[in-house]
Amino acid sequence: MRYSYVPAGNDAAAVIAEAIAGTQTAFVEKMNAYATSLGCTNTNFMNVHGLHHDNQYTTARDSAKIFVAGLKHDKFREIICAQTYSIPESENSRGHNLLTNNYLINTNIMEIYKDGRVLGGRTGVTNNRERCVASLSRSGNMELVCIVMGSRSTYESDGYSVRLEGGFPETSALLDRGY
Repeated sequence: MRYSYVPAGNDAAAVIAEAIAGTQTAFVEKMNAYATSLGCTNTNFMNVHGLHHDNQYTTARDSAKIFVAGLKHDKFREIICAQTYSIPESENSRGHNLLTNNYLINTNIMEIYKDGRVLGGRTGVTNNRERCVASLSRSGNMELVCIVMGSRSTYESDGYSVRLEGGFPETSALLDRGY
């Protein structure tokens, strides 16, 4: 089997939005209304996929509220906690595995960021190369949500090779303080 990372799914977000609300614009209105109903006071969505828009913004606090709302759904937990997803072989395609790019739970590529307390989460990158990580963790009987925003990776002198992946060390350090 071959491996690749789980894609962002921006195209799928557009299809789902249109199926639910008729248009992406109508779905964005629903997203903003739902965020407001969760108590998010510093969030404004402008598109369904999360790609950059000058008037789209959120805070770590609001992101945590949205993440916690998602955690109330078993399927959401299952998806964010999956290290791999197997796509079976079909007559049109070879089977392959998709890997999460959340190195806090995935040791298939890089082991140094593995944190045994982290059950799952989601990563993201902004246009200016800032990394974001939303994580669910457990230690003993306590679960914590950790949101890291605006972290930067550091690079070797060649400018391409990553020395330190941003977001993962900060998450573990915040969890140390939280627990």
